[in-house]
Amino acid sequence: MIKFENIEFLNLLYIVPVLIVIIILFGRWKRKKILEFTDIHLFKKLVPNYSKTRVKIKNTIDIIILIFLIIAIANPQIGTKIEEVKTEGIDIIIAFDVSNSMLAEDVGESRIKTSKLSISRLIDTLKNNRIGLVIFAGNAQLQLPLTVDYSAAQLATSSITTDIISTQGTDISQAINLCIESFNSNIEKDKAIIIFSDGGDDNENDYQQIISSSSNAAENNIKIYTVGIGTKKGALIPIKNKKGLVQGYIQDNNNPVVSKLNENLLIEIAKNTDGKYIKGDNSQIIFSEILYQVEKLKKQKISSFKITEYEDRFQWILSVCLIFLFLQLIILKRNKS
Repeated sequence: MIKFENIEFLNLLYIVPVLIVIIILFGRWKRKKILEFTDIHLFKKLVPNYSKTRVKIKNTIDIIILIFLIIAIANPQIGTKIEEVKTEGIDIIIAFDVSNSMLAEDVGESRIKTSKLSISRLIDTLKNNRIGLVIFAGNAQLQLPLTVDYSAAQLATSSITTDIISTQGTDISQAINLCIESFNSNIEKDKAIIIFSDGGDDNENDYQQIISSSSNAAENNIKIYTVGIGTKKGALIPIKNKKGLVQGYIQDNNNPVVSKLNENLLIEIAKNTDGKYIKGDNSQIIFSEILYQVEKLKKQKISSFKITEYEDRFQWILSVCLIFLFLQLIILKRNKS
């Protein structure tokens, strides 16, 4: 597959057919003027080295050089390559709650949409660090291993929905354990987990397991920062059709479920690892606080591999231009001899 980095410059190719017409018309005008003063036989005697074929070849080469120069300026890119990227930063895994309660709309938009927008912006903000992504509901899945490929991280985040995990619930303990397993085993270096969640209901959480998991994280030099998405007042969890219209609300024993932010649990998780709880109602505060906390952690040299989808090929096009330019010089030299 091929693409152009500066595709707008290809519009200059529209000049080529106009230029061809101008060259043809100029040649005819020039021939007409010559014949007004002399006939063709006399002209050949006066200019014995003149070659109509050579002029046509020269004009053709000029057009070809112009075409290839325009293409080179547009910078064609093709193929893939793997680059080793070395930076200095820390390893960060974002744990994203995708349970049905994240569909509640008590933060302007749905909690999951607000979280996705915040995580997307956070990925851009946390560049120069390796980033991974874990999603969780009733169980946890590694969505993206640690990487410096931020485009892949953005793509993984944008594709997340509450349907991606069929088992419902809010198993924060399993999410923390999976994050710990996804880090490198070197316990001397600081690492961070950032959890975006509403905390789930108390009856969904095994408090002792969560405390045990967060303590395990602390023992491995992993700090947990929790971002609470939702309100203490809570909201109903809507059921929408494909057009986005509300058809009803999730119920429990024929009673609509009101999902509330479990702030106390999220505060306790962060506190247990010497991390910090951050309210998710202000994206700017989230970024500022997380950046401030990350800057305090001990950085390490990070080596990772990044797939670059396209590689510049304009050098090849310029090489072709040089070849044709060299041919043109040869033709001109012969014309003068």
